[in-house]
Amino acid sequence: MLSLQETYLQYIRQLNIPVLLVDAASADFITNDDHLKIIYEALEREYEPGIHHIHL
Repeated sequence: MLSLQETYLQYIRQLNIPVLLVDAASADFITNDDHLKIIYEALEREYEPGIHHIHL
């Protein structure tokens, strides 16, 4: 059986749109302003259709 995350990813792949996934599990937005800056900069970029990842 597929996990919820895998099910969403399968659906998103079918849409043929650019998608940015942000792994913020280890991010610290309180004491590290760079983490939020990285997200802002990533959101301003142009992406080809497909799933793109950034890890903080």
